[in-house]
Amino acid sequence: MAKHKVIAVDQTIVWTTVPKEFIDAFNYTTTFAQAAARVSNRDPTSRAYFDTLKLEYQRVGWNVLQAEKVGYQVGHEGSIVPAQVISRILAPYLTGKQRRQMSALLDAMRTDNRIHDFCSFFWSKSHVGTNPPKQTMSFGPLVVELGQPVFNCIYYAFDYQADSWRSMFVSHRSSSANLQFYRIKMMLNMPLYNRYKSILIGRLEEKIKEHVEQTELDL
Repeated sequence: MAKHKVIAVDQTIVWTTVPKEFIDAFNYTTTFAQAAARVSNRDPTSRAYFDTLKLEYQRVGWNVLQAEKVGYQVGHEGSIVPAQVISRILAPYLTGKQRRQMSALLDAMRTDNRIHDFCSFFWSKSHVGTNPPKQTMSFGPLVVELGQPVFNCIYYAFDYQADSWRSMFVSHRSSSANLQFYRIKMMLNMPLYNRYKSILIGRLEEKIKEHVEQTELDL
């Protein structure tokens, strides 16, 4: 298995083994796909935005390799512990060592007082609203498979109360508590992208130039 060198700078993960042309292709197509998705839905936390974004990626040459939906629902007398559900969702995509590391991390978050202040700070900075429903979309790191760029896009939503990061480890009882998890894995058709990239980049440059020229500034 190839080793990847990871550099973290200001919460940005850079995979140095990914060729620059793949990183550029991901950046350009992502900017285009998100701009197109915003035409019909401006809320990036919504399921509608996620669904539209998936479609726009496919329209610019990203092929779907895997897609799945995982749902956890709780009955009248049932309960749900978010951290345990997350562990089960991610387990199929991790090595044995990675699963043990994740388990150790979640256990440390739950029991180690030394990291409580950091977790509380992270939660307060990253969560504007904590009342249900909570919806989040995120992108996995760009990697190379079969000589082509690949990434995962994940969307999840839950409808139980989450007042702090500690809510991940609390058993929630509700007649309607549920968690939905959507994952899609995509690979860019680089030969196709190379044929149309000048048109895509030109369109982005045109719209950004127009925006910059027409935006009112107060300097």
